[in-house]
Amino acid sequence: MTKRFTNFILLFIGVIAALFFNIKTAFCQDNAPVSIDGERYFSAFGEVVRETPELFTLQRGFDKNEMHLLDILSNDERVFIESEVNPPAIGVIRDLKQSVVFNLRNVEIPLNGEISTSGGRLSRINDEILVFSTYIKSEKADEIRIFFSEGNFPHGVKVNLFSKDDFAFQQFELTGELDEYGFYTRTVFADYVIVQVVIPKECFEEDLHFSITKVIHVDNIYIPEEFTRSCYEDANCSFANEYLYTNNLRRATAQLNFPVGSGYYICSGGQLNDLRTKDFQPFLLTANHCFNTQASAAGLEARFYYWSTSCNSGITNPNYILVNGSNLIATNSQSDFTLVLLNEKGGDFYLGWTTDAVSNYAELHSVHHPHEMLQKYSRHLNYTSPIYNCNGFSKTNFHYTFTLGGQTSGGSSGGIITNETGRVVGQLYGVCHPDIWDECDYTSYHNMWGRFNVSYSNNNLQYW
Repeated sequence: MTKRFTNFILLFIGVIAALFFNIKTAFCQDNAPVSIDGERYFSAFGEVVRETPELFTLQRGFDKNEMHLLDILSNDERVFIESEVNPPAIGVIRDLKQSVVFNLRNVEIPLNGEISTSGGRLSRINDEILVFSTYIKSEKADEIRIFFSEGNFPHGVKVNLFSKDDFAFQQFELTGELDEYGFYTRTVFADYVIVQVVIPKECFEEDLHFSITKVIHVDNIYIPEEFTRSCYEDANCSFANEYLYTNNLRRATAQLNFPVGSGYYICSGGQLNDLRTKDFQPFLLTANHCFNTQASAAGLEARFYYWSTSCNSGITNPNYILVNGSNLIATNSQSDFTLVLLNEKGGDFYLGWTTDAVSNYAELHSVHHPHEMLQKYSRHLNYTSPIYNCNGFSKTNFHYTFTLGGQTSGGSSGGIITNETGRVVGQLYGVCHPDIWDECDYTSYHNMWGRFNVSYSNNNLQYW
């Protein structure tokens, strides 16, 4: 071995070691709140580069057997949505009338042109590419998500979604074999989607197969008029910004959409820091009564930076982030918490937390998404001797608070509450109130929050 080569190897090892230890030091975690430099964070942990996919034009329009059309919601489906309030439902999961079931090994690959097969169209683009296309529509939906119940996607195969307003998105997670929980695609903000599966030549002999069996139908009419009342506080306004750490809360808070059974529901949640000195893992805390199974966690979609462009503008921040899917880490009804690990990075802030007791009349703060609205802020006082006390929700496991300003409501559940130093002390369960009460009359009820110190010590959060 030459001296020059030896020196090169030593230099290379030194550079790698320096990078490793610097990253480990720079990105170590504890229970303190942490803000992350976005450019360094995403580059260090491999941000997925999302290129706009190409829509391959078919030689003719879709045939009837290549289109999967569902009617407007039935009366029964509407009644179901309206009856689900804790947490609120905003949609239903609908079965396709005829599933899309595709297996490349069972299809005669065309040498040129197109063939109708498996509930879609298989097109020979050229010698190097095949494309399978299908069209799915749920009439009058404001949003839809498509469900792959099973499948195997060899490396190189791409699944692309297309819809109105030039929407085009590669669902890069669809690589390899799906697990038992299947996969929900990201939200399409329309009532239809064209799904195209692009198959390169090297995969023509591979085991490519999948089934599309369901669609989530979201209808935004289920945001009742009362949720526009003035006692909500936009998280971008001056009242919210009186709290020093509101921006931290905003950057860590997500609006959550998730399936449970045949319904599609909404809650709130927040991203937490952890004690392990490895890397920033996107742990997210929400409520157990929102969801508590891996099936729901797998179908979770979290919307970060989902706030107004300015105080009470009502205009959605165009740079919000959708995070698709998660793994259930821990959950318990005792203090009503669920902890998941998101499949992707969420916001650029990880909230700190504390297991210290919260004193009587301590001021607390929350950012949340009432009934799928853009971020709202609320301020509270902790009451160790509450006026209203609900059976089954002991003060041992729950904080009771008096609201100083800012209403919570359905969809706020799971929203994080923090103390004067910006550390998490719990997450929202709901409201304890007498028979007659008013959400805008703060003297007529208490909010109840699952205590983080109980979740930490009794329910496995200490390990994580």
